[in-house]
Amino acid sequence: GITNSDSGNRNSGGGKSFQRQGQTLQRSGKTSQARDAYEKAISAYEQEISSGKGDKEAAQAGLNSCKQALKNLKD
Repeated sequence: GITNSDSGNRNSGGGKSFQRQGQTLQRSGKTSQARDAYEKAISAYEQEISSGKGDKEAAQAGLNSCKQALKNLKD
């Protein structure tokens, strides 16, 4: 049973895991890698939202914070 719930979580958390990656890279000062991770997170979140699966509000919130983080990285 453990393997199943694991893969389920990974799928629904695609955007979230890229977002965490972006935050970690950003803190390490690796801005271009952080930007890549945030862009992947944004795509993943947009797919989650359009697929109608999972928590739409959480995905939207994640999407918004990734877009904001990207804006901050560009400045």
